[in-house]
Formats: sequence, C-alpha cells, structure tokens
Amino acid sequence: MRLCKNAGEVKEQADLIFGLGSYMHITLEPSILIEEYIDGPEFSVEIMDSLIIGITKKHLGPPPYFVEIGHDFPADISVDLADQISKIVIKALKKIGLTWGAAHVKFVPIVMAHVLWKLILELPETASQNLLN
Repeated sequence: MRLCKNAGEVKEQADLIFGLGSYMHITLEPSILIEEYIDGPEFSVEIMDSLIIGITKKHLGPPPYFVEIGHDFPADISVDLADQISKIVIKALKKIGLTWGAAHVKFVPIVMAHVLWKLILELPETASQNLLN
C-alpha cells in the first residue's frame, strides 16, 4: 500500500508492482485496487462465529507506506465505544452473510459522533490461502 496523490503516482506505483511479476517470472493480473485515503487512527476487530474476540489499535509508520509498526491489544477505548464498534461490525458482517468462521475487520473512524466508518473486511491469512488453493 502506498499513498498516491495523483494519477501519475498511481501509474508509477502500478508499473513497479507489475514489474515485479516480470522479475519473478510470474504473470500478474493487470488490476489494482484504489481506495480513498482517510486520515485517522486505525483499528481492527477480530471475530469468530459472530463473537468479538477483541479490538486492536494499530500503529502505522509514516506516509507514504503506512507500515504497521505496532499494535495495542486490547485497544484502550471506553466500554461504550467497544460496544458501538461490536454492534456495527457484527451488523455489517451479517449484511454480507458472514455469520460463521473467522473475520478480521479493519476500520478508521471517520466521524465518531455519527459512528461512520470505513470498514475493510479481510479473511485471516490461513483462510485466504486455503481459498486460493
């Protein structure tokens, strides 16, 4: 992941990524995912079978790469905020039909007063590897 501020930087980064395929003698599908950058603290929620295991606060390195450099688990947040997060994450997972198994949901609170978040669902690494095999 890299912060790109214009179309030229996106093309430059995509060329670097696709160039790795040639270097490694593999074919990469020519597609990229572009997401809006949201400035703010990043959290994740670990879930198993619709049960919240815990909430993690992530510490990221500086732009433009935002490498994860640390985690606080459990996150130092209020019980009320943890309850809000839990309800929203479980509701979002139910909306997409994910009510069993493991899930890792990342989010950046955008407007805390209205509890509006950007949610990113990621399968745990082992589950995603099994899907690819």
